[in-house]
Amino acid sequence: IKKRIHNDLLPIHQEWCGKEIEPSFIYGIRSYKRGATLKNHTDIVTTHHIASIIIVDKDLRCGCQNKEFGSDWALDFQTHDGKWNKIYAEVGDMIMYESAICEHGRTDPFEGTYFNNFFVHYKFRE
Repeated sequence: IKKRIHNDLLPIHQEWCGKEIEPSFIYGIRSYKRGATLKNHTDIVTTHHIASIIIVDKDLRCGCQNKEFGSDWALDFQTHDGKWNKIYAEVGDMIMYESAICEHGRTDPFEGTYFNNFFVHYKFRE
């Protein structure tokens, strides 16, 4: 399944970055629970040049007394010019990014029940 995902998504990632790339890693499905955070970081420079996060499923119900749903869980992302953005995605969406050089994370605690995604990584061909 991982090989098929890598191969099916390769042309999309390659067109987006404009360089020859090859599959390196897939992680997940990862399931995050209420209170989860992800420190801002960059990924491995030798194998994680181009990446995507694919949102599989999420439940934003928080069971709070004052509201039924928690806030959506944004990806914090720093662009090449140093600006930070919050990126929101729905189930089935794919966020493509340069994970080895652009800092990213999810610094706001997740307020919902669960958030499931997986990560697809490619490296530049030498």
